[in-house]
Amino acid sequence: EALAVTPASRARQIELSLERLRWLGDLPGDRFVAVNIPQFRLWAVSGRGAGSQPLDMRVVVGATVNGTPVFVDSIEAIEFNPYWNVPPSIASKELFPKLARSSTYLASQDMELLGGAGLTGRELQRALAAGKARIRQKPGVLNALGRVKFVMPNRHNVYLHDTPARQLFERSRRDFSHGCIRLERPLDLVEFVMRDLPAWDSARVADVVAAGRNLTVPIRKPVPVLILYSTVGAGPDGRPQFAHDLYGLDAKLDAVLSAEGRPFSAVAPRTRSGRSQDPGRH
Repeated sequence: EALAVTPASRARQIELSLERLRWLGDLPGDRFVAVNIPQFRLWAVSGRGAGSQPLDMRVVVGATVNGTPVFVDSIEAIEFNPYWNVPPSIASKELFPKLARSSTYLASQDMELLGGAGLTGRELQRALAAGKARIRQKPGVLNALGRVKFVMPNRHNVYLHDTPARQLFERSRRDFSHGCIRLERPLDLVEFVMRDLPAWDSARVADVVAAGRNLTVPIRKPVPVLILYSTVGAGPDGRPQFAHDLYGLDAKLDAVLSAEGRPFSAVAPRTRSGRSQDPGRH
């Protein structure tokens, strides 16, 4: 399939990726985290001089039906041994049927029902969907967020976190989540983010994780995070690397840019913040 792609198509792919990068404006200082969804990859950048090497790791992103959104945010805190507050849609559509089949399901998964005392059947399902009742998973080995969560409040409710499903990082295609981003080496990113907090060395982090107690640590200077969508990247040798158009956003953007023969640089006017909306998401 890759061999059948024409050079002209690859050139267009590069144009589309350059257009998306143009919308970003200036990069946020010398220290930031970037995730490229189609490449299933994260880089934590500190300094851009010659010889500086970013932290580089594999990630798991949202499946096609629950795509990870493209946005810019900042890591404001790190939560060790986090609770997983199950989103209403997952609680009502995925967990409720399991709970209905087995009264011990929640206990077997270290989960608890909050605010739904006395409710059963469809009444409980409606309460879960509306957020009037909720399910949360306690910290521990079964917790879907693993040992650490990177808190970055946003309207998408998307964040970076650890995961107990380590085997998924061995896959070449890694779109398995509900939208959040799972990290191959979360404790390495903890070290990167907490670099300005000398009291939080690797030994203290290991002790806190091992203790199993839920603890949230604010970050003195929030670290910007760029969630990007580019089907073209460059390898360490400078050669281009082409990724699959996972969510079909290249195809949608190409249609917008090609309308009435407009060149790729003639659309996506900047907002006052220097960023524009991605036509592929509307």
